Amino acid sequence: MTIAGERLDLQAAVESAGHPVSVVASSFGAVSTTLSLGELPIDSVVLWQPVLDLRRTFLQPELPRGRQLYGDLTSLQQQGFLDIEGRFELGAQLFEEFAELDPRAAFLASGIPALVVHGDADEHVSYEVAHEVAARRLRTDWHRVQGGGHGFRDTGSEVIDVTVSWLLGQAAQ
Repeated sequence: MTIAGERLDLQAAVESAGHPVSVVASSFGAVSTTLSLGELPIDSVVLWQPVLDLRRTFLQPELPRGRQLYGDLTSLQQQGFLDIEGRFELGAQLFEEFAELDPRAAFLASGIPALVVHGDADEHVSYEVAHEVAARRLRTDWHRVQGGGHGFRDTGSEVIDVTVSWLLGQAAQ
């Protein structure tokens, strides 16, 4: 898996969808989405718990879950990949992309309407980064999910309701 590959997948999906196109991207999916906003015909975007700072999420993780998953890069150096709890492997090329790419800057540079939804109890992706970026960006609505952790396990219906309402509002414009 690479960010470049995810961007190609997103491009294929957007180009086959017809218009208008709105994208809902969650967590790491926000990386390829934000980096592609200036290149693809996307009319609006919803970001759920978005990874907007690759360095603070993966390279120098600040949150407990990130430190647990990405803090020890021994296997990356020895085997060429980081094993994430036996579920998937993150390769060296992906870590090179983490050091080079800036989804925050790409999102800030885009002018399309956006909604950012983030739980204030997210243990994996920084709520503070997402809130700060959303506050700085024009044409961006923010929704805080009180007590919402990563993945919105206990708050999913709120997230869906807010997202659907926002998308319907965009479609009416």
